[in-house]
Order: sequence, then structure tokens, then C-alpha cells
Amino acid sequence: TMGYTLEEIQGRHHSIFVTPEYRNSTEYADLWRRLARGERFQGKISRINRKGEKVWLDASYNPIRDANGAIYRVVKYASNITSAMQNQQNASQISVSISDSVSQFAGTISEISRNVNRTAILSQDAKGTVAETCESVDALDQSSRVIEKIVEVIRELADQTNLLALNATIESARAGEAGRGFAVVATAVKELAKQTGKATGEIEETVREIQRNIKGVVESTDKISESVAEVNSNMTMIAAAVEQQSVTISSIGQTAHELRRLNSEAT
Repeated sequence: TMGYTLEEIQGRHHSIFVTPEYRNSTEYADLWRRLARGERFQGKISRINRKGEKVWLDASYNPIRDANGAIYRVVKYASNITSAMQNQQNASQISVSISDSVSQFAGTISEISRNVNRTAILSQDAKGTVAETCESVDALDQSSRVIEKIVEVIRELADQTNLLALNATIESARAGEAGRGFAVVATAVKELAKQTGKATGEIEETVREIQRNIKGVVESTDKISESVAEVNSNMTMIAAAVEQQSVTISSIGQTAHELRRLNSEAT
């Protein structure tokens, strides 16, 4: 296991199997003091082989007493567990890496969750705003229809005024010189009716344009409402999915942390 021949180690100090740091440590000195008192040691230890490579041993140091009860030798039994310890250390490093990655990912998931929830709230607010807009547009459409009816009344009034002016013109013609002043009034009334009719036509065209715009707004608002409803539904599903992922990641993180702890205790 250590790569030495008997001749290379016979008569030499045990410290050839340890690092200079451990050789000069209190722990190493204490090991031999305990053995000298007759205390048995057992555990997993690291040593250095002939090539300077680390070797892991599952070893026991057993003080042996002579007939008088004095410690005169130490017998060591050991098995090579280097491969198992390396695998365990690799697993520990992997668990640390997983734990760190999971922690970072959990933080990312948490941030995504906050953003999704915020988006869902904004989407819900937008849905309410769209609903209010629809109500306002409906009210505006109703007002335009009222204006349209008023315009119809004004148009009828203008037609009647125009007819009245025509009759007045005829009557003034019949009255001759006496009806000249009446004819002036009739002409003014006729001009007023003409201007009223023109203004009414312009109002009517404006109302029709408003109604066309309202129709376009209604159609656009309906589409926006549908899109917002879909976005809101999707945000709800995404929020639920993210929440589930957060729970899963948390569970993985706990498992990785536990694996890390177990590996640390085993080492």
C-alpha cells in the first residue's frame, strides 16, 4: 500500500509516512503519547506513500504490553480506502457545487416569481382599466346617438324654417309694395335656414366620424380585452408553475445540503 520494501523502512521513524506539517503538529505528538499510555486508536487517517501521494487508511493502532505490563510495541492494522475516500470527496465537492448552484437558481427563481407576480398584478390592473375604458366608450357612443337625434330635430326645424321663408316670400310678392319689408325678413329667415342646414350637415358628418372612431376603438378595446384576459390567465399559470419550481428547487437544495453534511461527517 505504501510502496516501500521492508529494508527501506526497517529501523526508521513512523514519521516518514506523514507530511512535515502533521509531523510537527500537536495532534501527531498526542497520538504517540496516548499510545504510550496504552490507549488504542482507530479511525480514518491520511498518510504519504513512497511516491509522495496521499493514501487513506482505515487503521487501528494497538499498544502491546509485555509480561510486566509495560508498552513495548505498537501493532497497526490498516486497510487501503483511498479509492473510497476519493469518491467520497468527489461526491462532497459535487454536493457543494450542487448546493451552491441550487442556491443561486433558487434566488433566480425567487426573482422570476416576484416579477411574474408583479406582471400578473399589472395585467389584472390593465384588465380593470380596459373594462373601464369599454364603459367610457359605450357612454360616448350613447352620447353620439343622442347628438344624432338632436341633429335630426334641428334639420327638421331648418326644413320647416326654409318652408316658412318660402311661404313668406310668396305672400310678400302678393302684397306688392306693402309686403316689401316682409320680404326682407323672409330673405333673412331663408338665409338663416340655409346656414342652419349647412351647420347641421357638418355636425352630422362630424357625428358620423365620431361614431366610426368609436366603432374602431370598441373593436380595438375588445381585442385588447381578450389579449389582457389571455395574458392574465397565462401569468396565473406561470406564477403557479414558478411556485411549484420554487418548492422543487427548495427540496433539491435541502437534499444537496444534507448530502454535503453527511459527506463532511464521513470525512
